Amino acid sequence: MSLFRYWNTVEYFFPYKYITDQNWDAVLIEMIPRYKSAKNALEYQLLMQETVVKLDDTHASFYSDKNFDFFGRKYIPAFINLVEDKVVVVGYYNDSLAKLNDIKIGDIIEEVNGKNALAIMSDRKKYVNGSNNNTKAKNYDYLMFNGATDSVKIKIRRDNQILDKIVKRYYGIDFQPRVSHNKDKFTVDENNIAYINLDNLEMKDQDVIMQKINKTKGLIIDVRNYPAFMPYLIARRLIKQDKAYNKLIKPDLTYPGKYIWKKTNTIDPVKNEYYNGKVVVLVNEQTQSMAEYSTMILQIGDNVVTIGSQTAGADGDISRIEFLTFKSAISGLGVFYPDETPTQRVGVKVDIKVCPTIKGIQEGRDEVLEKAKEYLAQ
Repeated sequence: MSLFRYWNTVEYFFPYKYITDQNWDAVLIEMIPRYKSAKNALEYQLLMQETVVKLDDTHASFYSDKNFDFFGRKYIPAFINLVEDKVVVVGYYNDSLAKLNDIKIGDIIEEVNGKNALAIMSDRKKYVNGSNNNTKAKNYDYLMFNGATDSVKIKIRRDNQILDKIVKRYYGIDFQPRVSHNKDKFTVDENNIAYINLDNLEMKDQDVIMQKINKTKGLIIDVRNYPAFMPYLIARRLIKQDKAYNKLIKPDLTYPGKYIWKKTNTIDPVKNEYYNGKVVVLVNEQTQSMAEYSTMILQIGDNVVTIGSQTAGADGDISRIEFLTFKSAISGLGVFYPDETPTQRVGVKVDIKVCPTIKGIQEGRDEVLEKAKEYLAQ
């Protein structure tokens, strides 16, 4: 019997353990002696974070004041991602502070405090949560740039120039990622292609918007965000007959480690309001949890194509686990396509893969959106 079955009941809450290639007996044989030899609470709790990360689950996280203090509570005002195997600034937590520190989107980070940026990523990978490497890549900025001091030294490559900068750090309580998207409820371009960003909508908007864009040639639905609702009323206008969109598994409360298939979820169409145009759904690593579930709902459409890159691979809800002085969380349901293809770790299905390039980021282009418009123009 696997040791993992009894380890803090984690398997009980982690319903897709059986699709992992992780050997949990080997993990526990490695980790348990390290816990035993931990010299203090910080070392012990860093081991806890390292163990949670081994679940390869974007929802899997570990919250500890000691760990926050160790990595540092002060942030630089920008965030990064791995683009073409380089560490690139892709957005701002606070655009005015980024401007004050002369940080620009598209800057390539070469070094942080004199150490190669890619080497830092390699060294700290064991502390970075994520279901897949595409998702882990966006979660490094906290571990690369944070600290307790007021500034950090960064070497940047910009326009083939190397710039050494001292960038100020700030407490991050009020920082919220700012993504440059049109905030209109919807737009229709000169080619009669409609665009909806789910992040801009409320549930009540769905009926009105779908009626207004009903005669457009094509529709782009952007799910590179975290919507506030499930887009059932949009999806119901993309089908002519009842369609299944996913299957779930839940834990069997009588037998830890065993899971039960729930009834397949289906959607029925709205009569006489079928949308005849082609539809593109946009996704990337920001498409996580409810956003992935929403994407699966939209993908049942008769003329839907999904464009973008691998999503977060953390479909479904979150199970929270509280301990004394620290807490953790992991994915709590198994979410599958109707054919039982898993979504955890691998993400939702993507029909046309498009990833941003450094050149495109520096030019302020949205290459995924461009590809969607190109597809719909065909």
